[in-house]
Amino acid sequence: MAQNVTRESQDLVEWLQGYNCQLLNKEEESTYFRSNLTKQSIIDLAFYTSSFKESELDNWAVLEATGSDHAIIGFSLFIKEAN
Repeated sequence: MAQNVTRESQDLVEWLQGYNCQLLNKEEESTYFRSNLTKQSIIDLAFYTSSFKESELDNWAVLEATGSDHAIIGFSLFIKEAN
């Protein structure tokens, strides 16, 4: 287990587990590339869950560019109980 675990990261892990989220990334596939990297880096994580019904997702949109090579997708997620 990592030594520098923050309360925020613990909360995120608990939330992901609570909604049965599955990590889509493959451990052997890098998501961050630089010509001078000496080892593989995975900093972008993608999750999926079947816990939310399609009707609870709304307002999909590609958000304003940030200068990154990533597209930012925003959406609203409505659940009965939210912390």
